Amino acid sequence: RMHSCGFREQLPIDGNEIVCYFSFGANMMTETLKRRNSPSLSFQRAVLLNYRLLFNITNRFGFENGKYANVEKVEGESVHGVVHWMTSKSLQNLDTFESPGYGRYKTAVRTYEGEIILAHIYHQTQSYPLYPTETGKPSERYIKVLIYGAKEANLESKWIKKLEQIDYLPFYKINLSN
Repeated sequence: RMHSCGFREQLPIDGNEIVCYFSFGANMMTETLKRRNSPSLSFQRAVLLNYRLLFNITNRFGFENGKYANVEKVEGESVHGVVHWMTSKSLQNLDTFESPGYGRYKTAVRTYEGEIILAHIYHQTQSYPLYPTETGKPSERYIKVLIYGAKEANLESKWIKKLEQIDYLPFYKINLSN
């Protein structure tokens, strides 16, 4: 099913079925999901194999410098994150919040306990006129959100260190006195 630009996997109509969603960005934090009317019922730490993390999603609201997280297929790479268990209605709510450029697909992730789970992920696979992809740096605020979410979920310390080493754009202040 198409949702603006990106393909979105069909969800159960009744809205009560439990689905799993893998987050590698701001949605790793359960509080973020609550604010987006998509509460997590429970979560597990997991790894998305054969993908790498990059920052190439343009902020569509224009209130922040920097790029948002995305993933792309790269053999041998991996992205750590959180599998959230939620109702299909909660995931539908999240569809309305996430960029229309993001597709939502099902893919296999491996939990830290070794279980393979088929989970929904959001990622943008191509550039669109209103939602271009151009690799850049995240904002200072955004990378701190990812680090906080990774620590909250107790992701592997090696992954947290990797996030902490990502170069970012410093917070900029707007001078309103002129």
